[in-house]
Amino acid sequence: MRKIITCLDIYVTKSGHVAFIQLRRESEAGEPTFHGYLMDLKDGRSIKRELVWLESGYCVSSGQERDQIVYKA
Repeated sequence: MRKIITCLDIYVTKSGHVAFIQLRRESEAGEPTFHGYLMDLKDGRSIKRELVWLESGYCVSSGQERDQIVYKA
């Protein structure tokens, strides 16, 4: 598995959103997970969406491919 997330920092998702990684934890299976959020715009209002990613950048909390992290900002 290729590691995309390497530290607590700022990343960009597949859809172009900026993801802020704030915390590193381990899942019940012992995998490193990275907790953070991204900001979305809905009906003219900013919405903070808290999400969880694997080191590979795959988002495990939303199930949406667009929330996958693709590179470090």
